[in-house]
Amino acid sequence: MTKAGVKKAHFVSLGCARNLVDSEIAAGLLGSGGWALTAFPKEADAVVINTCAFTREARDESNNEIEHLSKQISRSAKFVVCGCLGQKEKAKLFKKFPRIDAVVGSSDYRHIDDILKRIVSRHEKPPAHRAPLDTIRREHLLCVGKPDFIADSSFPRLLSTPASYAYIKIAEGCSNHCSYCAIPALRGEFRSRSIKDILTEAENVAAMGVKELILIANDTAFYGGDATGGKLGRLLEKLHVIKPVKRIRILYMHPAHIGDSLIKKIASLPKVARYFDIPVQHTDDFILKRMNRPAFRKTQRLIENIRKYMPDAAVRSTFITGFPGETGKRFGNLAENLKKIKFSWVGVFNYSPEKGTPSFKMGGRASVAEALRRAEKLMEIQQEISFDFVRSFVGKKLEIIADSSFKGRTYFQAPDVDGEVLFKEKQLPGSLKKMKIISSKGYDLIA
Repeated sequence: MTKAGVKKAHFVSLGCARNLVDSEIAAGLLGSGGWALTAFPKEADAVVINTCAFTREARDESNNEIEHLSKQISRSAKFVVCGCLGQKEKAKLFKKFPRIDAVVGSSDYRHIDDILKRIVSRHEKPPAHRAPLDTIRREHLLCVGKPDFIADSSFPRLLSTPASYAYIKIAEGCSNHCSYCAIPALRGEFRSRSIKDILTEAENVAAMGVKELILIANDTAFYGGDATGGKLGRLLEKLHVIKPVKRIRILYMHPAHIGDSLIKKIASLPKVARYFDIPVQHTDDFILKRMNRPAFRKTQRLIENIRKYMPDAAVRSTFITGFPGETGKRFGNLAENLKKIKFSWVGVFNYSPEKGTPSFKMGGRASVAEALRRAEKLMEIQQEISFDFVRSFVGKKLEIIADSSFKGRTYFQAPDVDGEVLFKEKQLPGSLKKMKIISSKGYDLIA
């Protein structure tokens, strides 16, 4: 604690942008409660890590970071583990990591200030004869409730993204129940915010100078499907009239919920990026049926319609390799379809078996090594497609938002997952202007 008595908190946020929004709200709540934030865990009075547990790799990353922080932080600091790993493993985490003081579920970060107040403080420096730190007895607080919460605009939020953009979570949870996915168990069923509340938050961040709003949910295309009274097209219309906002991007759109009316609405609104983030996951109908996903021909028609109304649209997707039942022939079909469709961007993940999901007990699962080999093969195919896509913009003028002095993004680039525009000359962070693309470098453009 500082000489002036101000408590310091250090935050680590893992996983998706939806998790990042939760972390920003938790940080805002602590700020409102008199805490200051620090970038240095060693000087923090409290360390909060918001975890991901979506796949085995995500859990490994979360566990590794918890262990790393356990060794870094001071002996007196309070250590709180939040998010999906807490929701999944609950009190098991105390046995695995005795240094943890509190385990908090995916919907319970809203209680962060009260949780820290309730944790019993440790002695700042135990006597030499006392037991080692990891065996000192202290109160463990478990705060894992039903995942049924979504924050509204009344919650304080401390943005951690560059000044150019902010994520707006329009819904939480998921009701699609894909056979491989634990999200409904970890985050709850789908629930939307009201249009009015989203607009209030959007206007607040726009007043801070944010140029790009990035709408996120586990399935943004299903927004309003739980009878909130609004639909995504209507929300886009309302956001479009906020003058300081120059670009609206939509992420995570389930193909089953994108209709012609939504495509036409996006085409009619100049501020809405011609960017479709559609997780297809596979192209073999046998696998898709096992995944509880739409038949591939429906997704093909959807992509054809998008390109019909918006020939310049960027289409991003994700795929899973090694899913139960994926033979060499079925994988080969997937690879050929990837060549034919020519997505702008693609992410590939090897199948992660999750206990409690229907696919966990399915037979015919490829080995981890084979699933990884197939994932690498898809990325090799996609690399050339993406490189060609990027090269097609050389010599053109594009509207670019500067995320920093030396790099930014245009309409077909989402933060962290796609390429970037690298500047030859220093730009003002947060500025937006048309710039000429002079060359490309792999996934990136030079302006």
